[in-house]
Amino acid sequence: CDCHENGTLVSSSTPSNSPLPPCNHIGQCACRSNVIGLKCDQCKENHWNINSRLGCESCNCDQSGAYNDSCELHSGQCVCKPGVGGRRCDQCLPDHYQFSPDGCK
Repeated sequence: CDCHENGTLVSSSTPSNSPLPPCNHIGQCACRSNVIGLKCDQCKENHWNINSRLGCESCNCDQSGAYNDSCELHSGQCVCKPGVGGRRCDQCLPDHYQFSPDGCK
């Protein structure tokens, strides 16, 4: 089946040295939370961090500081408005002020 190791559920009764569980009759692997794809190799939209082995996490971008709800798949970095920083775009960058839906000045 070639299931993605980090995105696939492994039963707690499965020994750690066992191969990944097989897929079903259509080739669908058993995916962790917020993980999608036949091989469980992608995060759902607006999610990131498939390598956590816990499922993908919500981007949780700040509604005021980010352009949208999406983030970079590996770092979780949201797309920030001008003068805004932080992984979630929830703070003004150094030498910027007045956090607002338009960014920071």
